[in-house]
Amino acid sequence: MALLNNVELKWCKCGANAGTKYMSEEKIWSVDAICSKKQSADWVKKQHAQKERTDKETGKPVIKLTKACIKRDGKPAQPIKCIDTFGNDIDPLIIGNGSMANVQYMEVPYDVGGNKGVKAILTAIQVTKLEEYAGNNGMEFDIQGQPEVALEEDEVF
Repeated sequence: MALLNNVELKWCKCGANAGTKYMSEEKIWSVDAICSKKQSADWVKKQHAQKERTDKETGKPVIKLTKACIKRDGKPAQPIKCIDTFGNDIDPLIIGNGSMANVQYMEVPYDVGGNKGVKAILTAIQVTKLEEYAGNNGMEFDIQGQPEVALEEDEVF
């Protein structure tokens, strides 16, 4: 196992919110790790990626880690373990953008059709500073109270 230490998380989809592979229906867990330039360069040097990538919003180096939800034999894969600094489990659905973490991954060499590399498979996340994802609680709609309606009594003639 290997670690990416002290990275900023974005788009953490490591629970029931798993996404899908690009142009596929296969479910995958994933997280984007905003990292240092050295971490990004080392990532490419270790053949985990063909080139360095940057976050579109910030321009900072980013590493994307994934893991298939279903193994090749059709059985469910081991879920991504998410913990805090004390080793307590964290619900992956509350890990929001901007959270700081150490990310654990497993290295698996591959050679497919002449393409060689070392696949980094996401295995666990240790959140060191949680920015809690609150879902749609940040809505900016102007919410009004519902008017009370007076019931009219039927007149009896």
